Amino acid sequence: MLELDQRFLRDVGLGYLAPGPASLVLGYLGTVLEARVARRLAVGLSGDELSEFEAIGRRGDDTEALTWLHEVRPDYREIVWVELLRLRREVRIQVSLLDRSIPGLPHAFRPSFN
Repeated sequence: MLELDQRFLRDVGLGYLAPGPASLVLGYLGTVLEARVARRLAVGLSGDELSEFEAIGRRGDDTEALTWLHEVRPDYREIVWVELLRLRREVRIQVSLLDRSIPGLPHAFRPSFN
């Protein structure tokens, strides 16, 4: 299963990041992923459903939120998966472009997509 973790960073060419910067990057990517998934999920919801889900989110009950999603948007896992794959592809491209734009970058810092 693909997750936002150190393995993800290695996969996109950022495995060389120290723990502090890696944590910041993962936090940022998590925020981006959450916003993209929310946008996609919102497309198929009525106004009342959106209000209900926002209320669940304010309560901070992850179990209730997952149960609600499973009932109202059974495709939510697929949406998360597709958005995570898109994000991974985009980050790979950006890392590759950055790598090419810095010709003197030491080999130890060059991303590897093995």
